[in-house]
Amino acid sequence: MALTKVQLVASIHNQIDLTQKRSSEIVETLLEIIKSTLASGEDVLVNGFGKFCVKHKDEPNYHRHSKHISLGMFVQNVFCFCILCTNAPYHM
Repeated sequence: MALTKVQLVASIHNQIDLTQKRSSEIVETLLEIIKSTLASGEDVLVNGFGKFCVKHKDEPNYHRHSKHISLGMFVQNVFCFCILCTNAPYHM
């Protein structure tokens, strides 16, 4: 089951007793901070939860021997999330 932004906002609204609008602003701000940090090339570590990162995949180089053509593929950035073990300290 996926957790949506609407469910996250509702959970904050119910647990912290904030208005729906304020809860929505908090979720949007948090997600924007995570997004902009990842876009700048930095990792986002949330202690006791996990680490968000973007990994760079190198361009694979395929060669068609029969036609002597090299086929370059697009370089990719891949979003990753690693769950941290809650009972072990995190070491960098």
